[in-house]
Parts: sequence; structure tokens; C-alpha cells
Amino acid sequence: MPGARPIDDETNSHVDDDYYHYYIASQKRVSRWISQTRRELETATPMPIENLLSDDGITGTGTGTSSGSGSKTTLASSSTLVDSTGHRHGKGKERERSSHYDRQYREKGHPESREEKEKTRKSSRKEDVAVVHDSEMPDSTQYRTYHHRDSEQQQKKKRSSSMSPPPSAYKPRVKNALELKFGFEGESTVVSTTTANGPMFETRPRKADPGSTSDLAASASDLARLRMKESPSKDPAKSAVPKSSPSKSRGRSEGERTGSERKKISADRERERAKEESAAHRSRSRATTSKRSTRSSSSPSGGYDFSSTSFQALLVLLSSSVLMIAVAPRVGLIMSVAVAAVIVVVVSMPDHDKLAQLIAPMATPKVFKVVPTTQQYDWGKLGRQAKVAQFAEASQVPGFAVDEEKPYAELWMGTHSSSPSRVKETGDLLSDYLQKNPDLIGSSIPAKFEDVKNGNLPFLFKVLSIAKALSIQSHPDKQTAEKLHAESPKIYKDPNHKPEMALALTDFEALCGFRPIQDIERNLRDTPELSALIPPTILEDFYNTAKTATPNEPPAKTALKNLFAAVMTAPTDQVHSAIESIIGRYEREAKEHPNPTTTDGGLRSLILRLQTQFPYDIGILCPYLLNILHLKPGEAIFLGAGEPHAYISGEAIECMANSDNVIRAGLTPKLRDVPNLVSGLTYVSAEGRRHYVSPAAFSAEGGEYSLVYDPPIEEFSVVKVEVPAGAKATQRAVSGPSLAIVTDGKGVVSWSESGEVRLGAGDVVFIGADTPVSFSSEGEGLMVYRAFVEV
Repeated sequence: MPGARPIDDETNSHVDDDYYHYYIASQKRVSRWISQTRRELETATPMPIENLLSDDGITGTGTGTSSGSGSKTTLASSSTLVDSTGHRHGKGKERERSSHYDRQYREKGHPESREEKEKTRKSSRKEDVAVVHDSEMPDSTQYRTYHHRDSEQQQKKKRSSSMSPPPSAYKPRVKNALELKFGFEGESTVVSTTTANGPMFETRPRKADPGSTSDLAASASDLARLRMKESPSKDPAKSAVPKSSPSKSRGRSEGERTGSERKKISADRERERAKEESAAHRSRSRATTSKRSTRSSSSPSGGYDFSSTSFQALLVLLSSSVLMIAVAPRVGLIMSVAVAAVIVVVVSMPDHDKLAQLIAPMATPKVFKVVPTTQQYDWGKLGRQAKVAQFAEASQVPGFAVDEEKPYAELWMGTHSSSPSRVKETGDLLSDYLQKNPDLIGSSIPAKFEDVKNGNLPFLFKVLSIAKALSIQSHPDKQTAEKLHAESPKIYKDPNHKPEMALALTDFEALCGFRPIQDIERNLRDTPELSALIPPTILEDFYNTAKTATPNEPPAKTALKNLFAAVMTAPTDQVHSAIESIIGRYEREAKEHPNPTTTDGGLRSLILRLQTQFPYDIGILCPYLLNILHLKPGEAIFLGAGEPHAYISGEAIECMANSDNVIRAGLTPKLRDVPNLVSGLTYVSAEGRRHYVSPAAFSAEGGEYSLVYDPPIEEFSVVKVEVPAGAKATQRAVSGPSLAIVTDGKGVVSWSESGEVRLGAGDVVFIGADTPVSFSSEGEGLMVYRAFVEV
């Protein structure tokens, strides 16, 4: 029968009733010894023994001579056998101990002795339940084995000994269980788990002596049902009564427990009764009001559910307010008190969820600081000469320390996987934080940019500190990027295009786009070392096209492409000879004419400088073909896909689509992919001024302080904010997210009546979608660059 306990055939007792089993076994051993001793005494010295035994054990006295030894033995009233020398026999000791337990059993109020109770149990021979498990009970294999807990050697030693250890030596290791040990206490309950086709509980009474029904059994059965009902989500298999075996689920009877154990059990029962009363109270509440039913089911105590999303949102808002005390003490203190008051009101209101839903959006601040990352490339400026290092140090980037001997090239702000930014307050990746809070990105942006749904921004914001030239490079368009990423994912790490814009922070020098065809023709004729690298047919075709063809028409583009490909693929030894000859000629001319009158736009000085940085590199010849641009602070250039370029020197703010795809061909120790660069260029030849981006006023109010640089793409725009001392620049809300960095000065950015963040040089802040902000300066002024997306 499922859940029943087998009966040991030898002792006729329930094997799971460990202490009771031990007690009865001890009684039987003593009884057998007494019977044997009585027979020996009767044989040695006949005497009346009718009243020798009583319910309490040995209560009479007598004398006799043992047939085994001939010595005289006394049956003392203390239930101990004492020989003529006064030695106490071990069997007598054990019998005395058993009588002691029997007396304790009677003191508990039981009307009969345990021996009499055992006789009743023998007649009933019904199974009993030993343990009803709590829903969180450990696996049954972890139970302490009492009956067979000793090793084989210890078992043999026990059997050979005349005295067994007292029951107090068997202390159970099982915790958090409700043990129902009713080997002799009347009613018991069999508990089994339910399935889809049957009930969770079934009860079956066993035969017991009249009038001996245990209150403990009844209450424990109810508590078992209560526990099982209150844990419906637990695995039913873990809540079932395990199948019994002689070595599992041992317990102790009520009379054999120590005083501290009984007190602990009593306290457990009181707690269970309190739980039962609480459950009854909740049941009455559910029957009264449907609203209270929802609240009672979510909270065991029938009160507010402190694990609810609404309450967590309030806690986040309270934490933000407390943290704001460090930035703006007065505002932060007011917010903290206000939010704490709201929490008290919400907890006490029946319809707290409605109010919490209104408050929850406020839990996520619209403006917060972001931790940028730094990149150390060989072309960066050393130590604190680099603004990258200055900004990273000033904004206290975790773990950052300036090394004056190392170059600092780029400061990254964004969600690109190669070097993602983090939220300063929480340490979360910015992409993860935005994915959890999509309202910060806005509703219109994800529809335009698919990757934004993963928390990624559609742009990457940078600061550049350039000491020596970057590579001759271009960036692929969307279709080419997808193709390159599929073919070489380790080199081209994402499938996105990379249009970019650079805004000069200092004097900035760059190569950008092909020169007009006429300028290229002039440079080829003035530099015979360069023209010697080009096959004569290609060179002649280019000269003819420069005279007759319309610029940027297909014939002109084809001629320019062939020319550029011939230069970039020229044999290395010929390139080395040509550069050596050019450098020698320029050096001789510089000595002969220290103050040249030619206006070559700095071409000669740049060629000499590049030779010191990348000796005999093919990229040294590119300035003859590409525009040389000199930007002043505040000027910006835009480079679309397929435009050849190289940043030469200076420091700038750079913004681009969220990609790091670069196709290189010169002035670099990195991988060069000349075929893909040559095939992917636009071959538009024009003045360098066509790459400039003109700013415009960003906001009507305070517009003179905010200028927007808006390139012809959708991924980004950049606002330059220059606020004089004591002034304020107010900016309208944009429909997408923003990142802003302070490049100079101190101030405050505020976005509501009570929301503000203090700013200093190097600080980077995120501004959520649809959030109007104001930048206020302190001291001498404030300079901020803000990148945003808006569709």
C-alpha cells in the first residue's frame, strides 16, 4: 500500500519508529534475561516469584544462588541485580534505564505503560506514518539513518554488549521537517501528493486504543495539509511521503525528547497555528472583497506586496533622490522626502497599483552620467598632452590612470560591442540599460533602425587626439559592409556602414577626397618621380581625360580610378626609389630656398613629415592625389561612404554610424586591403570645401549658444553648445536619444523643475528621448558637444 510502513518480523514493531523500536527491543532483551535468571533461581533455590514482576519492571526482592557461579544474587528494589560483592549487572542497569523512561511516559499522562501499549500495537498490526514532509524538505536520501547507522563492526560490538546506548545518543540531523512519530499515540494520517487525476491528500485511520487519540497527530495532520496547500507551486514529488525503508525517516517519540526539544517543538506548533489562523483570515478576506483577494494572494501577510514592480519603481526613485543630495542638496532632500511620503501613501492605499503606474515612469532618470572608454593606438598623443587622457582622468573613469609614456588616441561613447560605455551609477552596460528602459530611446527610432531594439544607439561618439597620421582609408556603404562582414567577420566586425563627421577642437589637419582632376594633373607633371610609377597608357589616358572630359562623369571617374589603382599597387622597390628621390629633392630645395614663395598648400612639408612617421610607405604619395584640409576649432567635415581620407594631426570630436569598419591601404602597420579600397571609392574629384558642414541655430530660445551640425544622413547630428559665464542655453526635446560630453568649463544640465546633474570637463551624460534640457554655465563658461538622432 503506497505510503505504508512495513513491520519488522523479528520484533513485530514498526521499523520506522526508531526510538520506540529501540525501547521495545531493550524491554524484550531485559525480559528474556529476567526469565532466564528466574529459571536459574528457581532451579537453584525454590522460592515464590508470583509477585516478582509488575508493570514498572522488577519491584520485588529475593535471594538465591546462581547455578552458573554458585554466588548469591539479590534482586533489589531499584531494579538492579547485585551480587554478593556489590557489583551491578549491566542487564540490570539497562532495565533500570528502561523503567525510568517508562515512568516518564506515565508522567505524560498515558494511562498504561509502554509494554502494555506494545501489546495493543501487536494486536492491531497496522501501518503507521512516520514523517510528513514539508514542501521544502531536503531529499529523503539526506535523512539520518538510525537503525542501520553504525558500521558492521559497531553493530557486532552492540550485539555482543549487554548494555545499549540511551536514546539520547540518537539525535536527528533532519531540520525543517514536521515529524509525526505516532508509534503508540492513536490516530495517524497518510499524506500523498496529488496528480491530475486524484486529490493531494487522503487520510486513513488505524486502529488504536480507545481514548488514546493524540491531539498532536490531529493538529500535525492539519498542519501538513495547510503546508501542502500553501505551496502549490512546489514540485509535488518532493512533497510526498517517501517510501519507507529500515534506514530512512527516523524520528523520536514525544516521551523520549529532551526538555529543549519539546520547547522547540511547542514553539514550532505555535507558529504553525499562527500561520493557520492567518490563512483563515485571508480566506475570509477573499470572500469579502475581490480587490483584497488580489492583494492577499500576492502577499502572504495579506498586506502590500513589496516585491511588486510598482514598489520597486518607487524604491528606485527614492534611491535616485537620495543620490541627488550629493549633487544638489536642497533639491535632493526635497525629492527624497516627497518620494518617501508617496511610498507611505501608496502602501496604505487599496488601489496602489494605479498610482504606482503613474509614478513608475519617473523612476528612470531622463539624464544620467555615462562612463566612456579609452583606446590607445600608436598614432595618439602621449599622456596628458591628449585631451582623451585629460577627459578620462577628469571624469574619473574607473580604473583609469594616465601614463605619460603611452599614447591616448580615442575616447568612445556609445554602445558598440568593441568598447561599450556603462551607466556610471549602476555599472550596467548602456545597451542593457536602454534595452530595459526603451522609453529613453523613443518610439520612432526603433522603427527606423532595427538594431536599436537591442539597446544599441545608431551612432558612435568619439574624441580624437592625433599626434601622427592615421591610415589612408575609406568606409564601406551598407551593402559593401554586409558583404565584407560575411566574408571576413574577424576583420570587418559588423555589417553596418560608417559615414562620419569630425568637428575640430584644435587646429586640425586631414586628407579628404580626391583633388580636382586639374590639380592632380599638375602634381603629376611637377613630380616626375610619381608619374614614373604609372604605366604610360594609363597616364596618357588620364591626361587626355583631364583636358576634355567633364569632371565626375563616368569617363573621368574611370580614368581617376585607373590612375589611383596604378599608384597604390606599384612595386615596393619602385615606390621606395620614387619616395627617396622626392625627399632628397625637397630637402635640397629647402636648403637652397629657406623661405619658398610657392603656395602648394603645405604639400611639401606634409610629404617630409609623413616620411618621418612612415618611411617609404605608399601612403606618402597620396597627398598628391587627395585634398589637404586645415580646420579651425568649430569647423567640421563630413565623409560619406567610399571617400578616401586620413586624419593627419590635431584633436576633434568625431561622430559616425555605429560601426568600426575601416578599409585601409597605407600609412598603417595594420592589415591593408587595397583591392577592396580601390573598388569601393566614389572617385568624385572636387575641392575640399565640399566636405565642410555649416552649422545652424538649434533652438529658438538661447539659439545663439547652440549650433547644430546636420550631415546628410539619418544616424546622427551634433550640437555644439557654448554658454558664456552666467548664461543658459535651452534646447528643445528631440525624438531620439543623445550623448553629450563637456570639453571645457563647469555647469549644470537640467531637464525638469527638479532634475539636474552637475557637469565638469570630461563628463559624459545620456539624455533620453523627448526631454528638453538646459545647460547653465558656472565660472568662465561651458562648452558641450551633444550627438543625437532624430527622424
